[in-house]
Formats: sequence, structure tokens, C-alpha cells
Amino acid sequence: MRTKNVIFASLVLLFGLGLTGCSSSSQQPAQDHVHHEEGQPHQHEGGDTTSPNNTQVEKAIKDEIQGLATIESNVNKNDFQSASTLFDQIHEEYHSAILPSVKAKNAKLAEDMHGKFDALEDAIKNKDKTKTSNMIKINRDNLNQAAKELGISLKQ
Repeated sequence: MRTKNVIFASLVLLFGLGLTGCSSSSQQPAQDHVHHEEGQPHQHEGGDTTSPNNTQVEKAIKDEIQGLATIESNVNKNDFQSASTLFDQIHEEYHSAILPSVKAKNAKLAEDMHGKFDALEDAIKNKDKTKTSNMIKINRDNLNQAAKELGISLKQ
């Protein structure tokens, strides 16, 4: 089971790196994620002149949903270290591939999603099993709503 988690985490990381490598070296990264003191929202600086296409966003949303399932499994085993490591790996893809597309379509949904994603991060870091489980469900629902909003079918 551990090998499966490592393989999945590696694939998510490679996908994120692949997205980063596809852009021109003269462009700035889509967003610089700046973490603030606890209780303050995360902010992103920089601009993105191109947005990911629906195929990239669909893959990113599916990766995030799978990542949340793995994080949930880790948390259920009280393995917050693995959950935190995986969260860190899916974090960049969430901000670079999903949020910009959602924001372009529905800014309010994107802002709500962003806040709930940050709350999940806090719950994992605080090793709060109940809150983490609740935030995973909320984030999964948000990803499904985002897919619907973007006209993406998540059916396999």
C-alpha cells in the first residue's frame, strides 16, 4: 500500500513538474504562492496570461480527487506525515491548473475553494483527524462543483 502511495505521489509531482516545464522560460510562473501568518489568507502574486486547457484541468481535478482519497486513507491510519507530504505535492497543481480556470468562470467559487483548501492544509498540519476528514469532503465537493462549472465530466 505504501508503494502505491509513493507511486501516486510521484506521478502527481511529475505531472506538476511537466506543467511547469511546458511554459516558456521567459514567462514568469503562473502564480507565486505566499504563505502568511496563521489566520491570514494565502495570496498569489504574478499573472498568468494563459490558462490551462480543459484537458489539463480535467486531469488536474482527477489528480486532486485521487490525492484527497489517498490523504483520507493516510489520515484514517493516523499517518499525518504522509498526508502532509502528499498535500504539499498536490498543492502546486491545485493553484496553477485548477484555481485560475475556476476563477475565470466563477470568481466566488474559486475564492471559496481556495479558503477551504487552505483550511484542509491547516487541519492536516494540526493533526486534527475530524476536521481533516470534514475538509476533505468539502474539497472533494468543491472539485466536483468546479468540474461541473467548467463543463468537465469526471465519469471514467
